[in-house]
Amino acid sequence: MSAHLRPDGLVVIEPFIDPAGKVSVAEPVCFDIAMFTAGHLREAMESAGLEVFHDPEGLMGRGLYIGRAPGSAP
Repeated sequence: MSAHLRPDGLVVIEPFIDPAGKVSVAEPVCFDIAMFTAGHLREAMESAGLEVFHDPEGLMGRGLYIGRAPGSAP
């Protein structure tokens, strides 16, 4: 995702698994899913060159991860 960002662009990730481990998907769906720790998520975003911010509350109480691409040179 980071390769598609403009300078100072954002990637916003809202986990759909709440802190208690409940999956918050509206309808039954079949798909492969992987569980990652907050550390893994942060590390992946940072290794993609993003500056990472974490809002522990987020939009729905599950947290929000925001990655910002480096800005353009002055």
